[in-house]
Amino acid sequence: MADKKKLVVLHVQDVHVSAPPGEKLPASVWVLPDYGEADDGPAFWEDPQAVQLTEFMDCDAALKIAGAVAMLLQSLGHDTELAEGAND
Repeated sequence: MADKKKLVVLHVQDVHVSAPPGEKLPASVWVLPDYGEADDGPAFWEDPQAVQLTEFMDCDAALKIAGAVAMLLQSLGHDTELAEGAND
């Protein structure tokens, strides 16, 4: 059986829009390989191995989806990390 790569479930906030005071920026959810400490992989939006699971949506809803996806991948035996980022 081949070694499974660690996967990152990325909760990405859209920094290219403005949110009213007190509100969070919209976010989307992505899954991509973990390139390790060196972070020598491509930007997530350019990575051919990355999968965008949602369009930009309510930040809290996206975070709940990201958490559920991370738990699902872990239950399937994948080493998984939940991370946050921005589309800068």
